Amino acid sequence: MEENVLLRMEGICKSFPGVKALDNAQLSVRAGTVHALMGENGAGKSTLMKCLFGIYSKDAGHIYLDGKEIDFKSSREALDNGVAMVHQELNQALKRTVMDNIWLGRYPLVKKGLPFVSDKQSYNDTKKVFDDLGINVNPRTVMSTMPVSQRQMVEIAKAVSFNSKVIVFDEPTSSLTETEVEHLFRIINMLKQRGCGIVYISHKMEEILRISDDVTIMRDGQWVATRPAKELTMDEIIRLMVGRPLTNRFPPKDNVVGDEDILKVEGLTAEYSHLKDANIHVRKGEILGVAGLDSSGRTELLENIFGSATRKSGKIYKNGKLVGNKTPRESIKNGFALVTEERRATGILGILDIRANTVIASLKKYLNGPFLSDKKMAEATDSMIKAMRIKTPSQQTKINTLSGGNQQKVIFGRWILTQPDVLLHSSGGSMAAVLQQLQGVFDLVRLVDPERAKVLTLHPDGTLEEQAGHCHVVWNKAGRCENCISAKVFTSKKTLNKIEFNGEDAYFVLSRYVENNGRGCVLEMVSKLSNGRWLDMGGRRMLLDRSEDFDNSAFIDPLTGAYSRRYFEKFLADSEQINGVVVIDVDRFKAVNDSYGHLVGDKALESISAAVQACLRESDILVRYGGDEFLLVMPQLRPEGLPLVMDRIQEAVRQARVESHPEIRLSISVGGVCGVHPLREAIRQADDRMYQNKARNKE
Repeated sequence: MEENVLLRMEGICKSFPGVKALDNAQLSVRAGTVHALMGENGAGKSTLMKCLFGIYSKDAGHIYLDGKEIDFKSSREALDNGVAMVHQELNQALKRTVMDNIWLGRYPLVKKGLPFVSDKQSYNDTKKVFDDLGINVNPRTVMSTMPVSQRQMVEIAKAVSFNSKVIVFDEPTSSLTETEVEHLFRIINMLKQRGCGIVYISHKMEEILRISDDVTIMRDGQWVATRPAKELTMDEIIRLMVGRPLTNRFPPKDNVVGDEDILKVEGLTAEYSHLKDANIHVRKGEILGVAGLDSSGRTELLENIFGSATRKSGKIYKNGKLVGNKTPRESIKNGFALVTEERRATGILGILDIRANTVIASLKKYLNGPFLSDKKMAEATDSMIKAMRIKTPSQQTKINTLSGGNQQKVIFGRWILTQPDVLLHSSGGSMAAVLQQLQGVFDLVRLVDPERAKVLTLHPDGTLEEQAGHCHVVWNKAGRCENCISAKVFTSKKTLNKIEFNGEDAYFVLSRYVENNGRGCVLEMVSKLSNGRWLDMGGRRMLLDRSEDFDNSAFIDPLTGAYSRRYFEKFLADSEQINGVVVIDVDRFKAVNDSYGHLVGDKALESISAAVQACLRESDILVRYGGDEFLLVMPQLRPEGLPLVMDRIQEAVRQARVESHPEIRLSISVGGVCGVHPLREAIRQADDRMYQNKARNKE
């Protein structure tokens, strides 16, 4: 095995919080060979390759390329040094052309020294690579117009274009047709003849035994064995992968197929696809496979049954009863579930943890009164983790940190918890399907363009169209929302949330940046909170009731009626969602106490607090921060609104009077900031400005 070794990895270790992904792993790849890397989901295959490719930094171990030790810090460094990787999940510039995707970051120039790209050279170089590989694709084709299988071939061509010594193929045939798989194998054999070392990751054992020269098997992040492929059988590979012999590769078919149809589809025709007059019958206990080439309608059939695509005509029966299934929400109620194969685009909610991804399709099962029960959700998630053997350090782990296989297990667990009568497994999906699935969970789901304040309609062909009117009208507002969370998301590309008020009703708004065919926009998911209840500004799960269950003695200042300093420390101090802060200090308060007594001083504070609170919006919070010092926090304040707020409350206090002593003239000094984080720093700056203003007023 040491003869003509091109790549050698020794003692590779890599840990993530709560889990050791690689433990003394190793791999040796000979020049001009295909080396298969095999293991169960979560065995560490992709992690090992990401350590090679510079995506992850290894914790320990050594990597040698052509006998020279390397330690790439980025993917670009790996590519420049002859190591390329074709990822399982594509990440391409879909609005750009094929040749743009091939040469991005290394465009040929018109002339050396001139910063102008040669379009002609880009085209010719792309055509040359494609002709060499036998790929029949126009280099000027926009990526978004091609099926996934062709986009995969473009990604393979891109890897080859680097003239790489080592090329890693991570599940390359997952989206390829049989004909395209054969084409890929011809490309791989051509690369072998050129002396390339190929690392081939796949779960398809027939492919492995056919194309591989050597096979390395991993289990639980550790190297298990490396054998010549010709010495291995499927049973031996399975034994090495799982650590024990398996008498059967698949569970025995002991299910009893009933006589009655559980699902019958008659004359189903789609509105926006080629699917026409489809008919299927599925009996209880039966598994029905739906096969066909790309664009044959197999995916569209399942999406129309589930209601995530628009049905033109046709009837769906479950247990002999006609069902509508016009939306995913209705389909779930009717006992249907849809698992999409393209998990990254239509399956997982990458920013959320495993628990959220597991229970999101069956949230009503975990209610305790009007609120979700953490205990019930944790128990349900734990049962799925055990049943599906999901490898994760905890339920709170973000799902996008798991391996692809474990992500898919979470998705299956999600739908199992809905206890479906009919389980659909599609080979593809769309953003439209995702939106409709989310509509089954949230009260309002929409795409918005915050820059133009427009709501967007997603058409079946993937194009976006601006609706009439503006996005803020849903909140009964005449202009843009103060502290527009979606505008912040659009700029930062992050996911944020806030509480929005519409009259007396409170809504939880979750905003996430998404792209559709290269156009950036914001996905807004809105849930109405129960009457009078709201989330604390720090984003904790604790819910407070402003009328019935709120502990006034603990969190309301008994003298002024403002919130107490204790309330601030418990619920506001660590918030990152507060945009505006004003510090308020009562002028000449000591003189009032000295001249009229503390009882009159207390009455003065009552009058000032009432005057300030009369100026506030629903979302603003007034805190008695000290003896005669108040803190005003305004989550939704815009910078241009800060001077207006300060002038308004100062004028309101000047008009206020102490009922028993109307001769006392009340006034306050204020200082404020907007958009400063964290909150304590904002308070410090606002306090400095308040004292500056107080000093100027004395001059």
